[in-house]
Amino acid sequence: MNVDLRLRHRWPRLFHSVCGAAVAIAAWLPVHRSQTQANDDAAEAANGIKVLAEPDPEIADPSWRLLHLIHPAHRQGIWHLAFSPDGKTIASAAGDNRARLWDVATGVLRTSIERPVKSNCAAFSPDGRKLVIAGGDSGEHPAGELVLWNLARGEVETSFLDHTTAKYVRWAAFSPDGKWIAAGGTDKTVTIWNSATGKLQRALRGHTSLVASVAFSPDGLLLASASFDRSIRIWVLETGETLGTLNGHEAEVRMVAFAPNGRLLLSTSDDKTARLWDAETFEQVTVMDGHEGFVLCGAFSPDGSKLVTAGKTSGGRRVLLRDVPSGHWGDMRLFPSQTSDIMSVAFSPDGDLLAIAGGFDSFQIWKRN
Repeated sequence: MNVDLRLRHRWPRLFHSVCGAAVAIAAWLPVHRSQTQANDDAAEAANGIKVLAEPDPEIADPSWRLLHLIHPAHRQGIWHLAFSPDGKTIASAAGDNRARLWDVATGVLRTSIERPVKSNCAAFSPDGRKLVIAGGDSGEHPAGELVLWNLARGEVETSFLDHTTAKYVRWAAFSPDGKWIAAGGTDKTVTIWNSATGKLQRALRGHTSLVASVAFSPDGLLLASASFDRSIRIWVLETGETLGTLNGHEAEVRMVAFAPNGRLLLSTSDDKTARLWDAETFEQVTVMDGHEGFVLCGAFSPDGSKLVTAGKTSGGRRVLLRDVPSGHWGDMRLFPSQTSDIMSVAFSPDGDLLAIAGGFDSFQIWKRN
């Protein structure tokens, strides 16, 4: 691997809050169950009810409590969760061709956005005024889309791809300044779009399989991409050149994320590990085990002191909260009775909330005590 040492950077720390270390399941859980009307998403509402949950004896630390269990949040599996920059709204993207916006304080459904294909990813712009939605259908008639949704007007502002001809788009992300949108999918290419004009700025080629995740560095100079070809690539945004290729995972790489200070890179994989990489030298720092199945997602806390990874075990879903950079973990087994994968985890901007998509059509929001 060749690394241009001139392009090593020190990025400023972003945010400042401390995340707790473990979770306790409450005996009674507040639930918001959306009442679906087939032809009128606007009529869906969330009614507060209580559901008895069996305590998990493996969880002893009461530093977290369950704030909301949103069930059912969608009619099919949830692929992605994202908090708005002000932390007041959470977006969910799912296989029922919908992206939805929820009030974090109450758990109430605020907006349901119906799309022509499955919604795989939804991400807020840095100013919180727009939502980029990536999606697609992979089957006999594959199709994909990438659209920019204006939240104030409640309509598509920019359509970057024609969903009738585009390939399946798995992931999208805004640059820190909001100027660029990066996306990846089944065409094995990372595309960079101008968010204001909707024009394609650059197509980055080098992966040999699906691009599952993309992430900008905190200073916006670099872009990381994770692929089912088992590699992670680091790109220079301005030139499109490959700065480095990170190899080590023994199966498909599911996601990638920069630490808030930009010095570490997190990756998760179907090889049952999550890994930390030095974002300057691209050397592997830590291999984190603890999962018995695929590690499907992960996220850093806003202060960078913790990270969470999630996957599947033979007897329930496993979410692990870890110290950075040691990778030492504590068990947060939040879904002991569910049978579906946890596809997404997300911290709120202040680090006091943790959202987890699991239970197929549901997600939870946990609050640090």
